[in-house]
Amino acid sequence: MKNKFWMKAKCFVEQYNRYVIDAVEEKNVDGQRTLHENIADSAGLKKAFMSYQRYVKEHGKEPKLPGMEFTNQQLFFISYAQ
Repeated sequence: MKNKFWMKAKCFVEQYNRYVIDAVEEKNVDGQRTLHENIADSAGLKKAFMSYQRYVKEHGKEPKLPGMEFTNQQLFFISYAQ
């Protein structure tokens, strides 16, 4: 179990190490330094999306916003990204 966690943690570190925060000075995020926060954010997003899916299952699909080309699920993730 511990091994599985550290394998996933390594993926987080590698992914965040690739995020550029300053292109001029060629600085990237320190994935190791932000690991715990990144895991917490990911877990929170997963739980929030699961809750949203449960809400839709219990209350039915929400109407699509007029003029929007995105699905409600896509809008969920877009709003998270903002």
